[in-house]
Amino acid sequence: MRDDRYKWLLLVFLIGTFVLEQAARQVYGATLPQIKLDFAALGVTDTQLGTVGSVFSAVFGLSLMVSGLAADLFGRKRVIVLGTALFSLAILGTGFASGLVGLIVAYGVFNAMGQCCIAPPCYSLISQHHVETRATAMGIFQCALYLGVVLGSVFAGILAEGGKGGWRMAFWIFGAVGIAWA
Repeated sequence: MRDDRYKWLLLVFLIGTFVLEQAARQVYGATLPQIKLDFAALGVTDTQLGTVGSVFSAVFGLSLMVSGLAADLFGRKRVIVLGTALFSLAILGTGFASGLVGLIVAYGVFNAMGQCCIAPPCYSLISQHHVETRATAMGIFQCALYLGVVLGSVFAGILAEGGKGGWRMAFWIFGAVGIAWA
């Protein structure tokens, strides 16, 4: 395949991955009111549910440097695929959480560890393959972030409103789609 076609096909796959990653990141916030209803009987407080997001942010931020190093050492495409599989399995697992610890471990820790493996190697691959078209490719790629945020929030919110336990369906669907994509 000519390099010109390859670089655009690569961009399409990276966009698909980034949309999934950003959409998966929105599922927790979009379903939080329903999670709160299910976990209220367990005595889980708003502060404790907020801790899940804080753990995600801390783990994500601390893991970014490691993911960049891993991409340089083991290959960018390999890290993207493994990161996608990890965050997708974590999202799927979050749907099975039966308490606060399950949410923290699945969503806060493993999801963050997988998601941090996406952006650094994606930007590196785009920079490598798009020399004269780098700004255009980066602009197109960045649109995937907002597309994922909007689609993830809307879709997860609709699923969460589907009745008791609907929030779990959102995690299961996003997780399964991500596993298939990986």
